[in-house]
Amino acid sequence: MSAPSAGDFPRKVAPLNLLLSYAYLRKSRGLQTYADALAQRRAANVLIDSGAFTDYMVGRKAMAQGTDYSPITLAEYADWLSPRASHLWGYIALDVIRNPVETRRRLEAMVARGLRPMPVVVVGSDIGEARDLVQLNRHICIAGAVDGSEHYIHQRLWRVWEATQGQAMPHALGYFGFPAVFGLPVHSYDASTFIYGDSFGSVIMADARTSQLRKSTAAKVVGGKAERAVYDWLRACGVTEKMLRDRSEWQRARGVSCNLAYVSALVAHHRSSLQGRRMFAVIATVHQFLHLLAAVVATKGVPGARTCDIARIRTVWAELLAAHKADVVASAQRCAELLHEHTSSAGYPVPTTFDGAEWSAAERPV
Repeated sequence: MSAPSAGDFPRKVAPLNLLLSYAYLRKSRGLQTYADALAQRRAANVLIDSGAFTDYMVGRKAMAQGTDYSPITLAEYADWLSPRASHLWGYIALDVIRNPVETRRRLEAMVARGLRPMPVVVVGSDIGEARDLVQLNRHICIAGAVDGSEHYIHQRLWRVWEATQGQAMPHALGYFGFPAVFGLPVHSYDASTFIYGDSFGSVIMADARTSQLRKSTAAKVVGGKAERAVYDWLRACGVTEKMLRDRSEWQRARGVSCNLAYVSALVAHHRSSLQGRRMFAVIATVHQFLHLLAAVVATKGVPGARTCDIARIRTVWAELLAAHKADVVASAQRCAELLHEHTSSAGYPVPTTFDGAEWSAAERPV
C-alpha cells in the first residue's frame, strides 16, 4: 500500500473540482451562495449536476409513502442555469433515468434555450448516438455506474470513446474505481465515496489498492494487525489509539473518521490531477464544503503546521463554520479567496483528449 505522505500535499494543490447537484441547490440558498461565489471567482471548477438521479429516488420514496413531491422541471433547471452558465466549468443535461427518448428531447430543449450542457448517455441508449452528441459538447456523461456493474460502466466508457474516434471526453457519473479509473478513457469523474466518513463512520483511503477503515476494524490498526503504512499515516495525522477506540469519534462531524475522510478525498484529488484526470468531489451541504476547505487549508500552506494534522482541521473547520453562521455572503466570498490562495494548476498536466496509447488492449473489457 502507498500511504499518503508529505509529497501528497504540495504547498498548492490543483484547483478543486466540485460537483453540486441541483437537487440540493434548489433547496439551499446558502449552498447556492457558495456555488456562485466559487464559480464567479474561478476559485474552483464547479460542475452542476441536474440532480436527475436524486430527484428520481426522492420521487419513488414520495410515491411509496403517499407524500407530496415537486419534481425538477426542465424550465426550472434551465432558468437557474442561464445567468450562471458562463461562470461554470460545466453543467449536465437534465436526463430521465433509463429513458433515452425523453433524455434526448430534454437535451434538445435546453439547447434551444441557448445552453450547451454535457449530454448524458443513459442506460439503454444507443452508443452510436455519441457521434452526434460530441458535436454539441465533447464532455459526454456516461450513466450506469451507481446501479450497474463495474464491468458494464467500463464497457460503456470504452464504446463511447471508440464510437467518437477518441473525440469524446467522457465523464463517469457516480463512478468510484480508484485507481482503476487511470486505466480507462475517462477525462473526469465524480465520487462521493471519500466523504463516507461524514455519514457512515468509515474512511476510504486512496492508496494503490483502495482500502477502507471502519470503526469495527480500527482496533486491529492500533493493535498492529493492519498494514504498517495505514498506522504510520494515522500517526502522521495526529490520530491516537484513544481516538480510534472512542466510538464518538466515528459518529460526529468533528470526529476522526470524518476528518480523515476529507484528507483522503484530497489525496485522491491530487493523485487524479497528476494522472491528468479531474476527480469531482460531490458536495451536498455547506458543512461538507467547509469541512473540505478546512482540510485544504490545514494540510498545506500553513507555516509550522504538521502535515494532515487532524487537530488543525478541526480548528479551521470551527472557524469557517462560525464565519458562515455570522454572515453567509461574506463567508462565501472569503472561502473563494482562500481556495484561490491555496490552489494552483502549476505542475499538473492539463486534462485533454486521449490517443489511446496509454491503454493496452488487455485493459479493455471483453
